[in-house]
Amino acid sequence: RLWMTYLHHRWAIESGQRFVGGMFHTYNLKGDTGAPTEIVPAATQREVLALLLAAIAPPALELPEALLVQLTPHPQSNLEDLSGDYAFDQLRAGRILAAMVLGDLLQPDRAARLVAFADRQAKALTLPEMIGEIVKVTWGPHPAEPLRQQSLRRVTERAALDALMMLGAHADATPEVRAVVLQEIRRLGQEIAKRRDPEPLPEAHLRQAEADITRYLQDPAANAPKFVAPGWGARPRSRYPLSPGPPLGGGGN
Repeated sequence: RLWMTYLHHRWAIESGQRFVGGMFHTYNLKGDTGAPTEIVPAATQREVLALLLAAIAPPALELPEALLVQLTPHPQSNLEDLSGDYAFDQLRAGRILAAMVLGDLLQPDRAARLVAFADRQAKALTLPEMIGEIVKVTWGPHPAEPLRQQSLRRVTERAALDALMMLGAHADATPEVRAVVLQEIRRLGQEIAKRRDPEPLPEAHLRQAEADITRYLQDPAANAPKFVAPGWGARPRSRYPLSPGPPLGGGGN
């Protein structure tokens, strides 16, 4: 049950995501003078966004070798939720966590609120700013990293690209959201096209991303990915509990 440790901050992530493009609600009674709604302060949204993106930095996703060698398979079948093979796949686990953060941040309703709130709140966190931060943290330049973290970096890059492409093609995405997302994907594709890596695997990763973006922009609805995270925790094989919901409490919606 490694997921309990690896995803120990799952509820904190889900709670924090509600602050980004979120709003506080108050149940007012007749005669109350306070406003029943309040957009989450822009400074708080930026702080929470930074924390969420820090949670998918390669050092935060990395599992030490001392732990990986201890993850032995079940005698009959593998029952580890984060990996479907008898050899634990640490990259798949990283992809699940990265998708948990990015997939929810890049949802149509949240994106639409960021666009609408920008007209209502001074110095608001805007949709282009949020997407820019996501792309910078994942695809942006970084200092030299150990090999394990380079692999996890590619995992987060791909998760960010897939989540962006899904948002840009989503039937519920507003015209404004779609325009911002497609512009960023177009810009990212141009940047990736200029990159080269002498190592075969990173180079293949870049060329595949370039090809996928080119094909996607021709017809986003037809060429968008179907999912960001691999399927995991499916019954009856899995021991991953399907809880009724998060703990009580939380912040904005």
